[in-house]
Amino acid sequence: MSYNYNDYSKRFELIISGMNLSPLAFSRKLGYSRADKIYNVLNAKNKPSFDILSDITRKFESVNINWLLTGEGEPFKNLSGIDQIKNHNDNDRLQKVQVLPRCITVDSNERENILMLDVRAAAGYPENIDNVHFIKQQPAFNIPRPEFQGATFRGFQVSGDSMEPTLSNNSWVFAMAVDDSDLIKDGLVYVVVLKTGVVVKRVLNRLKERGQFILKSDNASYSVKTVNQDEILEVWAVKAFMSFDLGNRSADLYQMINNLEIKQLDFENKIHQLTKMIEESDK
Repeated sequence: MSYNYNDYSKRFELIISGMNLSPLAFSRKLGYSRADKIYNVLNAKNKPSFDILSDITRKFESVNINWLLTGEGEPFKNLSGIDQIKNHNDNDRLQKVQVLPRCITVDSNERENILMLDVRAAAGYPENIDNVHFIKQQPAFNIPRPEFQGATFRGFQVSGDSMEPTLSNNSWVFAMAVDDSDLIKDGLVYVVVLKTGVVVKRVLNRLKERGQFILKSDNASYSVKTVNQDEILEVWAVKAFMSFDLGNRSADLYQMINNLEIKQLDFENKIHQLTKMIEESDK
């Protein structure tokens, strides 16, 4: 069977898909914290560098580097080699839930963007999770701060009051892609992308014990929910948030004081009236 593609991007795409990996998962296996380099090759922005080819040779011995460079021959050295890679990846999937994002975007300087998904976009995100066209339609930007470097971040808009008082309705959270489901820690806030929608909750990780997440709200009026691992598409660890509704705690406090003062005056007035009535009855 011939795979004589003329450009690097198509050949890279076939190699990655042939190993049942997403571009980000492929990047992680090569030891890269981000997927910019691989996406630049897939998007035909850059040719693969010597370092990338060297890393592929070191990590994936069954990949035919000559084919990757020239398109001549077959993508993999032998069928047993690719079967071993697939079996290894399939075993990984059986042991752990794959929670890495499928797609990212980069800016004109080839830096990874922070994709922003508002409430409406989040509603369609699960069914478009690997739809490059959908991803590129969403607004994205870069934050030049060290806290946002060296990892994949995404912004999600909070919907509803289930996480109040921690997160208010329509606020935004900035969340970092989780590499490994084993790293999901109990009690922290995560964005969990499910087949049925996107939720922001505190998570209790029970994937190993019974293949479930327990999702908890900060608003006590909401009940605890459980989701099975086959419903989980992606998980993002919330690291920061932004809100346009800061409230006015000082005003609330002053209003409370005013109400107390009014009640005190009413009470004093009633005491005065009662005292006057007693005095008049004694005459």
